[in-house]
Amino acid sequence: MAHNRFMSLQHESFLDIQDFRHQYMTLQKVCTELGIRFGQSKDDVKVKQTSGGINNPTNKQSKEALDWSEEEHQAIIFLYKAN
Repeated sequence: MAHNRFMSLQHESFLDIQDFRHQYMTLQKVCTELGIRFGQSKDDVKVKQTSGGINNPTNKQSKEALDWSEEEHQAIIFLYKAN
């Protein structure tokens, strides 16, 4: 249900952008607590690391890259859903 609610969230024209951001962030936190993750693409991470000269990343570098990938994806979703 949390995933469906998150994906169906849309910024309504009467809603202030800050209120929409609050709704978005709240649903994102619920999904994170439930273990639902969006936008962690290992292929994107591999391309970014390879282009940055990292061929054998450490666990820390891999986690940071996955987190970056998810943050970028979340920003794109937010902008797409914002009116």
